[in-house]
Amino acid sequence: MEVNLKKMGAIVAGATILASSVGFAGLMFGDTTLVDDNGAPLAKVVLGTDGAAPDGVAAALIAGKMVSEAYAVEELTAQVTGTAVCGEDTGDNETPAGSGTCEISDEKAKLQITVPGGATEGTYTLNNLIGDLLNRRLTDREENVAGDSDSDYPLGTSDISENANPFTNGAGAGGTIGPAYHFLYRIDGSMFSPFADQQIVDDDAARNYVEEQNLWLKGDSHYDESPEEIVGDLRFLAYTIKFGGSGDDYGIPVCTTPEGTDYTDCLLGADPEAHYETASHKVKVSFLGEQWVISDMSPSMAALNSETQLVNGGWVKLAKESISGVINQGEALPVDDLKFQLDDLEAHGGVTAAIISVLDANGNVLKKDKVGEGETKEFSIEGTTYRFHVYKVAPGYTFGAKWADVAIYSKELKLEDGQQLDPDYDNNEYYEVALGWKNKGASATDTQPDFLRTIAVYSDDISSLASGGEEQFEAGDYLPVVQDPVAWKLTYQGLDITNAERTYLRYDLERTTDYPISASRGPYAVGTSDRVACELTAPYVEVKSGGSGTVFEMDGTDGATATTLSSTKFYVATSGATCDDDGLGNYPIGCDNGIDPAGVCPVGTVFMPVSPSGNEMGLQSYYQASAECTGTGGAGAWLSQTVRFSEIGDGDTDWLTGGLLEVAHVQSVAGVGTDDNCTMMGNLRGTNSSPCVGDGGTEGRCFGQARLADAAADTDFYFAMSEKAGVDSSNDFADYHLIGLDLNGVDSTFNYDTQTAGGDAITREDYELYMYAGPVSNRGSIQTEEEGYISERGSVFDDISDTSVRYYMADQLGYSQWYLASVEQSEAEAGSVVRTLGEGEETTVNGVTVKVLEITETVMPCTVGTAASPACGAADMSPVSAVIMPGNAESVSASIPYAYSNYGNLVILDKDAVGVNTLVSVGGDKVNTVTAELLSGSAVDWSTTDKVVREVVQGSKIVVAGAEAEDTLEAAQDFVNQLRRV
Repeated sequence: MEVNLKKMGAIVAGATILASSVGFAGLMFGDTTLVDDNGAPLAKVVLGTDGAAPDGVAAALIAGKMVSEAYAVEELTAQVTGTAVCGEDTGDNETPAGSGTCEISDEKAKLQITVPGGATEGTYTLNNLIGDLLNRRLTDREENVAGDSDSDYPLGTSDISENANPFTNGAGAGGTIGPAYHFLYRIDGSMFSPFADQQIVDDDAARNYVEEQNLWLKGDSHYDESPEEIVGDLRFLAYTIKFGGSGDDYGIPVCTTPEGTDYTDCLLGADPEAHYETASHKVKVSFLGEQWVISDMSPSMAALNSETQLVNGGWVKLAKESISGVINQGEALPVDDLKFQLDDLEAHGGVTAAIISVLDANGNVLKKDKVGEGETKEFSIEGTTYRFHVYKVAPGYTFGAKWADVAIYSKELKLEDGQQLDPDYDNNEYYEVALGWKNKGASATDTQPDFLRTIAVYSDDISSLASGGEEQFEAGDYLPVVQDPVAWKLTYQGLDITNAERTYLRYDLERTTDYPISASRGPYAVGTSDRVACELTAPYVEVKSGGSGTVFEMDGTDGATATTLSSTKFYVATSGATCDDDGLGNYPIGCDNGIDPAGVCPVGTVFMPVSPSGNEMGLQSYYQASAECTGTGGAGAWLSQTVRFSEIGDGDTDWLTGGLLEVAHVQSVAGVGTDDNCTMMGNLRGTNSSPCVGDGGTEGRCFGQARLADAAADTDFYFAMSEKAGVDSSNDFADYHLIGLDLNGVDSTFNYDTQTAGGDAITREDYELYMYAGPVSNRGSIQTEEEGYISERGSVFDDISDTSVRYYMADQLGYSQWYLASVEQSEAEAGSVVRTLGEGEETTVNGVTVKVLEITETVMPCTVGTAASPACGAADMSPVSAVIMPGNAESVSASIPYAYSNYGNLVILDKDAVGVNTLVSVGGDKVNTVTAELLSGSAVDWSTTDKVVREVVQGSKIVVAGAEAEDTLEAAQDFVNQLRRV
């Protein structure tokens, strides 16, 4: 048998992304093509370097118009590939021989729909800083503090506040109706559209309610050395529903008509009034992304004499209706090939029941039973379970007056406080339920809870639920939000940055060969315009970055003039350097300072090119001396040199907030002073007011100074970096890297072990010293981290050997990401949505309607070898799949945006417009050099002309300008209005 999906039609309408019935054409102005008929932009928008703000707006207006037109329309059709195999049923579960005809039913098309420029609806991405907690406020890098409005959802407080804890009982003193967690992160309806507030209607009682849904998480993200990646550590998850009444905060009543203020009265007495029960009104609530009806309610039995408090207990049932309706005596509800027939009704006192017969397709009675009002009864027929529910009955005395409001449930869940979800089955053994009830009209004599306020489904056994079997999630691991039915998945996606957003940084140690700098490249001699030769004595260190332009920047000298040195590399003369004079006894500044012999540059002199584009060297030949640091290694004067490294500070170049690289060196000096405060590295230690002690104590611990002094290494160096690890309220948080260098002639090495007198590690082989931004690891705490470590910014400590250290430094602040989506949507590509539709069904995605018009198929006849051959078996559909592919049949019409990564920046400055063939020059000749050049042959009298919109060079050059900046903005609007398709 072959199944061939010949045609799947689709209507896509209601959005500007759709093309008209006319074929797509290019976007033109005059004879100049701005966007070709393939949707590719051909022109650049040129903005003057000296342009005013309105000029920039004008350029954006033109660029935006070009972007909106830069797309091509393609027709996409679903086409089946592969052939279904239908074999003889041999009854032995072996691969059957021969072929046969297979019945085809329930045909669906699974579509992935991408709307250019549209956000992926029904999903939420949570971005958390590396090393930060999942609590009430992300990216603040603050520890969990009880009572802190940034991190704490306190227990025991009111349940009606906007930021109420989901488990509070409103009774004070930390009271709870379930778990006692209160440092949580909430995903609400403004973040995840399926959680948007729902309006609930009880038509039978003319009551309205509001439903609020939230997801609550507890955990963090941090580096784990086992997978060598940033993991998401999830400790707790809760899905909660909170119901509110119309104008009150009680919830949904058990009975809609009370006796006095007792909203459980309809359940009581010898003659219960089931028609007053909410559970008999088919009230639909949203649960796990689908509509369910409340099929039963049993409130908590705990006494409650307060209207503002909650108690836990009781249970509620939610059901999915397969089919429902009112049937008269003798009528039936059909499902599959069965009929559930109402034979009669019986009443005994206050108890009424429906007498039911289950009939097969031939009218044979398979089962008979009776189902009480408000009850659900299960019927197991040929391996399938059917749940028959009776909402209410009318046991009249005549044939026509007997009827029942009934339903067949495809699923019914029992949510019982303190039990696993649906406790009669084992499908959700790792999810527990907490219910919160209120008592409207509570008093000393009215203590019965009667309103369902809160439903919570939660788990703290994450490892048993996670796809990876651990609380620590690696990229791709997910957690189902309840086990059955699985509606949503919470997936950990790992970091949002890769090595494409990182740039290498290397420290390379040359141990044996001196480094000569020729006279043409060397620094200027003091007071002259003559550059002189210098030579760095081995061992020395080259520091270089894979970035471009001004990666490193330093205040230095070039000749006698203070200047800013900038480059992608610099050299540290860890063993000193020597420089020639200019023939008249003039040496570079600092290399003849009255202390060292003439021409000798001090140990630690830094040589850096004056600019990124040249090789000429400037230098900083002295270190800044800090206060004395005393410790078991004796007195030592700290000398340090700072190099600005703005890429790792997001523009900042400060040790405390990030963006600085520091080279530090200690020298033993007698009698330097008695001040114990270390100033190197910005007084960075446990507390900034504490003295720096040499034993590496918890308080007042210097990141490098005291530890190096303790090691008593007179000529040792440290290379340390501060990188920004925060944003917004945590913008001044930084993390720190430190590498030690042991100078010992040809055996000089980065890779060595040393420790304080107290035994604390300073540096270790194959490790770096790292200070945390916190709070997962306490801010300011120090640890040695091995190769592969990923910092709290997202940089990678990649490799260390005796002579080289390599990092990959993050050019932007990294985030760990969690992704919440439906099970179906979690399988879609980024920016797309997945929908499974049957024939005639439709869906709307970002305003675009997609409808499956028709699915047709060709079924080949069964070929059977002999009359004695067995009946044909079921089709093997594993070889068959449907894909969306280009075609010209009736199909989904999609607009495909141009891949701008292949094009570069659409808006450029006039100084960068050299060689650009097709352009639109925005702004007058006073602010835009390109405009000035284009108008040079036909000067414009701006005293009489307000605006110019002109094709100056046919087919390639256009000027859009005004006498004033505001006129340029009007000219841009005129230009856009004159664009046309051809």
